[in-house]
Amino acid sequence: MSRKEDDAFEVQEIIQNNEKKRRKLFMENAQLLSLIKKNNYHHYLLGDPEAPWSAFLSQTEIFYTRSQIDKMIRIYEKLTTKLLISPLDYSDIPQSRLIDILPIITKEDFEDWFSKAKTLTGRDWRIEIRQTKGLLTEEDEHEHNYEDYLICKDCGAKHKTDQNESGDK
Repeated sequence: MSRKEDDAFEVQEIIQNNEKKRRKLFMENAQLLSLIKKNNYHHYLLGDPEAPWSAFLSQTEIFYTRSQIDKMIRIYEKLTTKLLISPLDYSDIPQSRLIDILPIITKEDFEDWFSKAKTLTGRDWRIEIRQTKGLLTEEDEHEHNYEDYLICKDCGAKHKTDQNESGDK
């Protein structure tokens, strides 16, 4: 191998290792945020026994959105607290896929779900989730029920159209 090839693989390995570290820290933060919320530590941190959870989340030192924190806590609570699965077992699975399986995953089938989450394409993943939930999928025989939307070319705002509406406004 040439020096440039060696450098390329070395840089890629550094990126992969950094991503593993970032995901591990992300899950540790999920655990800690869950602890803060569960024990109402935010009251002590804010110096106000009546302070809402949202006041803690609005601090500039917390660099996650409320939605991210909610998802992190939901994932940690279900998988680690309830099902006793180590965060290391799911730290390499995209958060969006973990959220998808929260309502259906069990202690008995988590390894199968984690394997699917790591290997299925986006389309196959959607089909698998919908089938498990007993919902129609793209592959099922059915009459499609499409909806039309108007999308503003300037700002991206989107709303459902009426049958008589057109985009020429």
